[in-house]
Amino acid sequence: MDAFRWRERVVFHEGDAAYTFAEVFEGSNTVAANLVDAGVRGGDRLLMALPDSWEFVVTFLGALRIGAVPIPMNPEIHADERAQLVARSSARLVVSSVAMPGQACVDPTALLAPRSRGAAATGIAHRTHDEIAYGVFSSGTTGLPKIIFHSHGDPVVFTSAFASHLGIGPGDTSVSAARMCFAAGLGNSFFFPLLRGSAAVLSRPRLTPERAASLIGKHAATMLYGPPSFYGHILADGFGDRLCALRLAACGGAVLPLVLEQRLRAYLDDRLVNIFGSSEIGHAMVVNGPGYQQEGASGRVLPPYDARVVDDAGSVAPPGVEGKLQVSGTTITLGVERADASPVRFGATEWYGTGDAATIDAEGFVRISGRLDDLEIVGAQNVHPAEIESVLLGLDEIRNAVVYSSVQPDGQPLLKALIVPADRRADEGDLLGLVQAHVGKHLSWYKVPQIVELTDEIPLTAFGKIDRKAIRKRAHQASLKTA
Repeated sequence: MDAFRWRERVVFHEGDAAYTFAEVFEGSNTVAANLVDAGVRGGDRLLMALPDSWEFVVTFLGALRIGAVPIPMNPEIHADERAQLVARSSARLVVSSVAMPGQACVDPTALLAPRSRGAAATGIAHRTHDEIAYGVFSSGTTGLPKIIFHSHGDPVVFTSAFASHLGIGPGDTSVSAARMCFAAGLGNSFFFPLLRGSAAVLSRPRLTPERAASLIGKHAATMLYGPPSFYGHILADGFGDRLCALRLAACGGAVLPLVLEQRLRAYLDDRLVNIFGSSEIGHAMVVNGPGYQQEGASGRVLPPYDARVVDDAGSVAPPGVEGKLQVSGTTITLGVERADASPVRFGATEWYGTGDAATIDAEGFVRISGRLDDLEIVGAQNVHPAEIESVLLGLDEIRNAVVYSSVQPDGQPLLKALIVPADRRADEGDLLGLVQAHVGKHLSWYKVPQIVELTDEIPLTAFGKIDRKAIRKRAHQASLKTA
């Protein structure tokens, strides 16, 4: 790391403030000393409920400096969920920008308070590359989020794989819709700038398309990170032209619908970078980047990672045949229920099942079909909702859509499309006919939605992914009412 050589270089922007590497070092040193004064020691868990901010940066680094283990948490989740995650974290100290009734918290500004002149300096704790450094919460798609721990060496590995591959470095300034409390955002806005010498723009409020466009213009940003839903809103809200100024726009976190990819390429061409990764991996390990791209693919595997597709029996599937995606690499860790549990690390040659359905062709391009647990079974046929949703987004009359199986009063499951229309005055009957005709032209008969429901918005998770769990819950409750 060239932090000393970069000491006067700006690495973080927040509002009208700009912070250099030297200020990051000084600020994290102050936080480290105040953490020690607060009783935090090496190995202790430190829960952080902070927005993307200067306080987040120096608190995270200050904890690492003394050998403590920072665990970021989304400060915007419901108070009951926060309480559950606090209990799971086994935290010695909770640093929070939001009030938590019944929970003792430290305000992050208190950790930045200058110490007395005679106070002893805090040294940097010695840690090896394979010792636990930090934790992140999983997306919680199948239940309450688990804690995924990564070692001190992991960021070096996934930064080298991803950021080095894309040439991220001095001269780049990034804006990320993914927040730093999640693995993707932590890489985008924290590790990559610090390890590669680029700069990151931090936004305390959640990023909207309008705010993203403003920050891109204000800071002459060269990189944007976000999930497909975020890019869809950028285009729908009329900010597509702002993408033209970017060097790269990375899209990940969910399957990128083909029609949205095509619309984005009209602005970005090969500067659109489709990526795939997970919290367990640490960041992205599959990239569809400049110089080698295939439409509709997530990309090729970045070394030192590897990937394969297996069938139900565990045998490697032939090229192009769909199966279960497995990946390998030295940064992969399983989530645990509680922070005091021992994390399970995978060896470099051990295979981890990501829970995704995918194909890998003869050229090594990985295509993600969707989550295995998102599969719908209609008429004894397996249906990937993402495939149908991608086709639906090809209609100008549809702004967003989600497809799921809806059980009818007679017990028969039918495909239903929950649609955000481009025109709020749209008629459900007219739109159903349009949907059925359009999908029927592109996909098999059993993938054609039989029911359409109009809505103002699609439920999304904090990650910007379609909240299929919430949609299924609503569908189940509706079926009980009509039973």
